Amino acid sequence: MRTSRQRFHWYSFFSLLTIFLGTSMAHPSQTTEQSASDPDHIAVKVITLPTDPAVSYQSVIKPPLSHKLRSGFMRIQPGKACEEHSTDGYEELIVLLAGTAKLHHGDSTQTVVAGQVIYIPPHTKHSLENIGSSDLQYQYIVTKVEE
Repeated sequence: MRTSRQRFHWYSFFSLLTIFLGTSMAHPSQTTEQSASDPDHIAVKVITLPTDPAVSYQSVIKPPLSHKLRSGFMRIQPGKACEEHSTDGYEELIVLLAGTAKLHHGDSTQTVVAGQVIYIPPHTKHSLENIGSSDLQYQYIVTKVEE
């Protein structure tokens, strides 16, 4: 059973996603239907994140199930890191779900913890290193920017 704090985090996550996308979004427990004849028919989806500790990555959504949005779930073991990479022409949100990490970006580093959200602007090299004693779990959300 989820605690009120966990429900708050999920509600906050979807609220931030709505702000990030600049669109209206139904609550994840709701579904909306559009006309099947609509050429832009993309329905609301409810996707369950993995709970199996053996799953280190799961794609959550990407085209053609969305217009431009890409999202995935990541799990990083203690002492491990995701490799440094650049967002190129994308902006990214990282929603920390569990754990403690060191965020490396440019010449800077900072400690981030579950419950925080990181915004990564386009063309920014970054990586996350799990510095905690348990798995780091996060959801990333990226979308292409018009430059």
